[in-house]
Amino acid sequence: MRFAVGYPSNALACSAIFSAFMVESLNIWGSTVSDWRITPMHFVFGILLMAQLSLPPGATPPQVMTASFKPVAVLKAGQKADIAVSFNVIKPYAINRTPQISLKLTEVSGVKLAKTEITASSVDPKSKDEYFVDLPTIHIVATAAKPGKYEVPGKLTYFFCNKSDGYCAKQTMDVKVPLQVQ
Repeated sequence: MRFAVGYPSNALACSAIFSAFMVESLNIWGSTVSDWRITPMHFVFGILLMAQLSLPPGATPPQVMTASFKPVAVLKAGQKADIAVSFNVIKPYAINRTPQISLKLTEVSGVKLAKTEITASSVDPKSKDEYFVDLPTIHIVATAAKPGKYEVPGKLTYFFCNKSDGYCAKQTMDVKVPLQVQ
């Protein structure tokens, strides 16, 4: 099993396993005194456990989620536009409901955004665990002063897990919200 560094529940689980190993190994040796010295075997086990907490050098997790942007109506200059952002995830990954999916946008010249930071709802009535069954949709409200083509840059942040091997990580990806204004 591999875990990402910084994912608290996995780090706690690993330290609990290591502590249980140490206690069990002391009981096997028949020690009646609390002896918490680190033996060579404990040291090697600890190094192996820590190696499982990170990806190999130079390795990056796959981009597991993609975003697509669709205007709800024809975009007209000077009018508010609603752009729906929907998501797709590749199998076998699942997107965590908490922390929530967030989108941080950077305003560009000629486009006024109602919000620059948008967070998706973590509510999913179909979900029976911490993962989405149906991914949420985020709505971006923007107004462009003049007709033209615009791209609003942003960063999409989410947390994902692979249920089969226990690998979990935070992922941030650069996005560009396309706007075609008439």
